[in-house]
Amino acid sequence: MNVHIDFFGIWYAVKSAALIALILVAGSYAADEAGLFFDIHPIMTEYLAMPFAAPHSPAYKALVDDAIIFPHHREVLMAREDLITAKKDFLFTDLDGMTIALYLAGEEIKIFPIKSKGKEGTFFETPNGLYSVRSKEANHLSSIAEVWMPWSMHFFGNYFIHGWPYYPNGKPVPEGFSGGCIRLTSADAKELYSLATPGMPVLVYAAETPPAAAEAHAFFFEKIAGRTPAPPPALTARAVLAVDLETGQILFEKNKDAIMPIASLTKLMTGLVAVETINRFKVLAMSDLALATYGDSGGFTRGERFESQEYLYPLLLASSNDVATLFENQVSGFVEIMNEKARSIGLIDTHFTDASGLDPGNVSTPQDLFRLLRFIDTHKKPLFAITSLDEYTGTSFDGAHTHTWRRVNWPKDERFVGGKSGFINEAGETMAGVWRVRMSENGTRTIAVITLGSASRHHDVDTLISYLEDTFVYGLVYAEKNEPPRTVETGAAIFEAVRAWID
Repeated sequence: MNVHIDFFGIWYAVKSAALIALILVAGSYAADEAGLFFDIHPIMTEYLAMPFAAPHSPAYKALVDDAIIFPHHREVLMAREDLITAKKDFLFTDLDGMTIALYLAGEEIKIFPIKSKGKEGTFFETPNGLYSVRSKEANHLSSIAEVWMPWSMHFFGNYFIHGWPYYPNGKPVPEGFSGGCIRLTSADAKELYSLATPGMPVLVYAAETPPAAAEAHAFFFEKIAGRTPAPPPALTARAVLAVDLETGQILFEKNKDAIMPIASLTKLMTGLVAVETINRFKVLAMSDLALATYGDSGGFTRGERFESQEYLYPLLLASSNDVATLFENQVSGFVEIMNEKARSIGLIDTHFTDASGLDPGNVSTPQDLFRLLRFIDTHKKPLFAITSLDEYTGTSFDGAHTHTWRRVNWPKDERFVGGKSGFINEAGETMAGVWRVRMSENGTRTIAVITLGSASRHHDVDTLISYLEDTFVYGLVYAEKNEPPRTVETGAAIFEAVRAWID
């Protein structure tokens, strides 16, 4: 079979993707019951190309006492089967099919259609997990949104199952607006409310789906002009990984499974868990305990009050340890939740001991950190948007204090999409971020780069990106996806070896 690289097709695809992305970003709004809030739309659909390793123990067996558990979607299905076998009462929420199924004594009794859920890729996205009915209210008033939510059942954090919300004047909230709650018609919510009981397990399921197959398959080609492989880059880091964010294809690796201290890379998980467990609009006062935390600070004084979402900026831009401690003390078992979240998204060799990363017991691997980066890119993209800012000025809730927090993660660089840096003596310099790297004549690829144990992360990342740009090209190949690697000749008379597709 003849094989060729269609560079015209690449350029066309790049232009089309850019246009689509522009439209999506320009028109993307995330709304909660308080109104409309702008968020960044996920441009790429995530799927788990790197092999998923089963967790060490089935977390769903701990579904008691309002446990907060974030399992992988496959575990949610396993939990459903266990509950059916045990003839238990529970709710199965299918965010893909937009339904809630009521099970009584292990039997599916009735299915209710879901009218809205949290928008994917925003702070409002409804999280996968195993929860329980924590409380019930015939009509719950949202203190933040100032809307009534009839037949309301609280199952986790800021998330409820409820009927159609309405304003105090009786006007219903417009269709499609959701801050992450699961909305039913009021009639269905009333019926479900009457049948569900406090403590009943609530399973929330959404599968990770791969992109649709295309006639033209995307490959990376390694340039081997003269059939001489490029020498590996000279890096100071003890463990390194460079992976295409979309395909999961590894372009460079060195000790990718090494378990090492990660320092302030921890704060990526801290921010992720904070937005899923703390109301974004809750006003938090800076405490003495938080201010006593060693290391980087957001410049706060005792008693300053900011909304929770405002604290994300010093946490992720200035690497504020005081904010990390403040978040950690807002939710009981916060660090344990960080570990559950890590395990749920396939971070099998990751463990957290505090929210700041000061403790060298916060450990991970480059491969795990890639999974974290891709999860954030798909499900909580606004976190990347924060880390990519040059600076941010925030004003306290009472207007009495103003702070400007500047980015310490990476110097000003148009290629930088987002990520986090860190340093403690035990970890050396660490970095987990995403860059747009020129991998063809006509466009860039979004590449995740992780370096642990660096003497200089800037040297290592810059050197690695240069190596990737010099060594690889990305193109569309009209060939069978499972055909073996081969060497082809391009129009430029440069030999390029097809790297195997990772599916």
